[in-house]
Amino acid sequence: GWFWHESENDKVRSLDELVNIYNNSVGGNATFLLNIPPTPEGLLHENDIKRLTELGAYLQKAFGTDILPEAALSSDGINIEAVRTDNYDEYFTTEMGKNTAVITASWKHTVSIGNIVLKENIRMGQRVEKFIVEARVNGVFTEIYSGTVIGYKRIVSKKKSADAIRITITDSRTEPTLSFIGIYS
Repeated sequence: GWFWHESENDKVRSLDELVNIYNNSVGGNATFLLNIPPTPEGLLHENDIKRLTELGAYLQKAFGTDILPEAALSSDGINIEAVRTDNYDEYFTTEMGKNTAVITASWKHTVSIGNIVLKENIRMGQRVEKFIVEARVNGVFTEIYSGTVIGYKRIVSKKKSADAIRITITDSRTEPTLSFIGIYS
């Protein structure tokens, strides 16, 4: 709520609710606004602090180990290695006039995947209109997610064991860009 009420101190959202809000807001190309009101003393209530601490610990665990650096990357575009670093100065794109792309991250062994983070180079605009993510298990790629927009950030939360992940941009307003891909165990 916008204002603190003593009667609401025991109505703090659960960790599962906050994780869902985070994944659907930040992971859905939006911002994360919790509206945590201060007490009359100007402090956050201890129940809110406890839950925020739990959320911070969850996020550190969920996004703490990026396994993309261990993967071999291939693509039909330009500068695929740029997606390993989370910045906008260098980025992956396709040749002029090509509005689709295929990117594959593969490992020499099976890895456990929890979250996949995709980020467009938003400085160049939001371009991707449709994409799919597939996981390779026993030599066969199977779709694990399909989406319509990446934008600033898209989080694909999908627990999966696989030896490769393939991201296919099937439609884009113009040449697609990706400034970052993170694959977290």
